[in-house]
Amino acid sequence: MPVSERQAAAAASGYGSLTGSFGKIWRDAGQALAALSRGQRILHIFWLLGPFILLIERSPADAWLTLLALAFVVQVLWRRDTGWLKVFWVRAGFAFWGVCLLSAAVSSDPAYALGEAFVWIRFPLFAMASVFWLGRDRRLLYAMLLSTALGLVMMCGILTAEILIEGQKDGRLSWPYGDLVPGNFWPRWGCLPLRLWLRWRYLQKKRWPACPGYWR
Repeated sequence: MPVSERQAAAAASGYGSLTGSFGKIWRDAGQALAALSRGQRILHIFWLLGPFILLIERSPADAWLTLLALAFVVQVLWRRDTGWLKVFWVRAGFAFWGVCLLSAAVSSDPAYALGEAFVWIRFPLFAMASVFWLGRDRRLLYAMLLSTALGLVMMCGILTAEILIEGQKDGRLSWPYGDLVPGNFWPRWGCLPLRLWLRWRYLQKKRWPACPGYWR
C-alpha cells in the first residue's frame, strides 16, 4: 500500500496523530468497559490502574497483582471453566510450581521456603488472568499499553526531579520508593509496552478477529 494510502487509512481509523491515537484508545476502552457488567468493569479498571499503583510502592503493587490473581481463581472456580488449563504454558507453569514446592519441602528451612514457594504462584496466575480474562479485548489491551507508557513517563519525571532536587546517592536514585532500587519499575513494566507494540505491529499485518471480553 502506498504511503499516502496508509496515512489516509490511519487518519480514517483515528490513529493519524499521537493525540488522536491516545484519544481513540481511551474512547475504545470506554466502549469496551461499558459493555461489561458492573463488577467486571470495576476489576478491569483496577487492572488498568496497575502501572500507576506501582509508582506508589511495591507493596501496593503486589497487593494489586495478588487481588487480581485471586479474582481470576474465584471466577474460574465459580464458572467451572477449565479450558484455559489445556494451554501448554499454563500446565508448564503449574508443573514448575510443583517442582518449587517439592524443592522447598526438602530444603534446610522448609517452613520459610514453602511459604515463599506457595505464594509465588500469584505471578503466573496474574499472567493467566491477563491472557485469558483481563486482556482478551484488544481495546483494553491497548489501554493497558497506554497506561504503562504513561507510567514510564511519570517515572522518568520523578527520577528527573530527584536528580535536580537531591541528586544521586552513592551513584543511585531512590525516588519514589525510598530505597536504592527504583529500577525495578523498568524490568517489570518497561519491557511490556515494547512487547505489546511489537505484537500489535505483527498482528496489523494479519487478520485479528474480534476478541470480546472473556466474561461479561
